[in-house]
Order: sequence, then structure tokens, then C-alpha cells
Amino acid sequence: MKRLQMIKRVVAAGMALCLTFGIGMEHPMVYASEIEEPVQEEIEQIQMMTDGKCGLEQPEFLEPEEISEYSITLYSNDRTATSSEVEYWKSFNNNYYYNQLSSIEKKAWDELERSCINAAVGSSDIGSVMVSTGITGMDRSALFNLAYRFKLSHPQYFFLKNTFGYMTNSSGESYPYIPVYDEFQNGVARQNAVHTFTDKIDSWVTTISQQTYDEQKEKAAFDLICNNTVYQSGTYDQSAYSMVCEGKTVCVGYTAVLQILLNAVGVDT
Repeated sequence: MKRLQMIKRVVAAGMALCLTFGIGMEHPMVYASEIEEPVQEEIEQIQMMTDGKCGLEQPEFLEPEEISEYSITLYSNDRTATSSEVEYWKSFNNNYYYNQLSSIEKKAWDELERSCINAAVGSSDIGSVMVSTGITGMDRSALFNLAYRFKLSHPQYFFLKNTFGYMTNSSGESYPYIPVYDEFQNGVARQNAVHTFTDKIDSWVTTISQQTYDEQKEKAAFDLICNNTVYQSGTYDQSAYSMVCEGKTVCVGYTAVLQILLNAVGVDT
């Protein structure tokens, strides 16, 4: 119940931001019938509360035979993230889904996050983030749900597209992956974007942290978002990048940034 109340607060804040600008929103996605409890219940609650208007575009789920259409490049570490860098990037996390995963799923989740952090701090060119160890015992639905939940729980990795796929080998092992936006596949461009993104996020977190109570922090985050964006769709409107670095987004961008800011100041979303 406490978890659902927090979800309602975050969604309500995101919806309030959209209503502030008086803009209509697109119909959301999801394969809710393929997502087990309690995620199914939460999605239904969100859809009911928003009347199907949360600005979330339907994600693209790729089949293994479609992988050739994308440049799948395993991240080659030009350097490994330090412990302080890992701690920094994980400070924005939401661990609600993670705590419900099996040991196999957690292993894949951890590898996806390790790949994301390396992509955030490194400067190698990449086409996607993906697990490096094959997974067995997970069907198509489970693999997609894992990757989709991962992205929902990690809006700080703004360079990830709203697309999900997996590779398979002759042994029946699967390798889920999430493609990176074209602009951020180049290591130098991605690093420039990361610096711009984190500089602004850090500044906002400092401002919000001056507040004492959770409600005050939520209000401060709400005001910062309102004062620094307009409602407008664009290439990155399914990513926090659109709001933070472009000053324009749709409701899914508002909620992504709100999640980042609140988690960073200790208000668990």
C-alpha cells in the first residue's frame, strides 16, 4: 500500500506538470497481460488514474531475427567505473522491481546496470548496453519485461532508447540488450551530453536538498521542473534528456526527471 501511494504521488505530480501546460497526451503502451503481479496491478492503477494519458509511447520489442537492423556493439571498457562513480549513478535508482526479481534476473539486471554505468563514465563508441553472460530459463516475455522494467527504474541513463531486444546463441542462452540513441553512440558526444546532464541534475539536487521534509523536497522538485521546461514533443521526449538538456518534454519526461531528483534526495519513488 505504501508503494502504491508513492506511485500515485509521483504520477499525480507528473500529471499536474502536464496540466500546468494544458496539453493533451498520447495513449500509453503496454503488454500488461504479460506482466505478473504486482506490476500488473500498478500499471492498471496508473492507467486508471491517468485515463490512459501519460505521454508514454509504446516501446519497440525486437525479435532475435531483427537484431541485424541495429548495430549491436558490446561495450569495450576504456576504463572501469570507480566505486564513487558507481555509487553516484546508483543514487538515482528505484529498487522496487529489483527486489522482486529471481537470482537469475538480478544477475542480468546487475550486468545491464554495470554496462550502463560504464557507458556513462567511458568514452568508447557503443550501439547498445547488454548483458555479457548468457541467461537461461527466461522466455521472450520475461526477457522483455526485465529490460523494460530496468529502463523504467533507471531514468538517469538517458541515452537508452525505448527499444528492447535480445540475442540468442546455439546453446539456448539469451542476451537482453537496450539500444542507445544514435546521437549518443559516439563516445565523445555521449560524454558531452553526460556532463551537461549531470551538471544540471547536481545543481537541482543541491537546491532540493536544502529542504527538510519530503513534502518540501517534492514541491521544490516540482517547481524546478515547471520553471525549466515547456510541454513539447521531440526526438528524446521518452528520455529525461529532453527535459534536462533541451527544456522540453512530455509527461513521461517530467516523471522521469522527478524520479531522478527525488531518489537522489532520499525520497524513494
